[in-house]
Amino acid sequence: MPDKPKEELTPADKVRIVLVVLHGHTTSARAAGKYKMSADEIDQWIRAYRAGD
Repeated sequence: MPDKPKEELTPADKVRIVLVVLHGHTTSARAAGKYKMSADEIDQWIRAYRAGD
C-alpha cells in the first residue's frame, strides 16, 4: 500500500488499496488505520470499484 497521508492518495493509490483488501492481504479496518480514516470509507471505495465507478 502507498506510504502517503490520506490527503495525498491519488485515484490509482485508492485502487491499489482496494485490490490489496479484496485479495485478502489486509482488512478494511487495518488499511483504514494506516490512513487514519474509517473502514466505511474504504468499503465505499470497494463498492465503487465493484460497480465500475
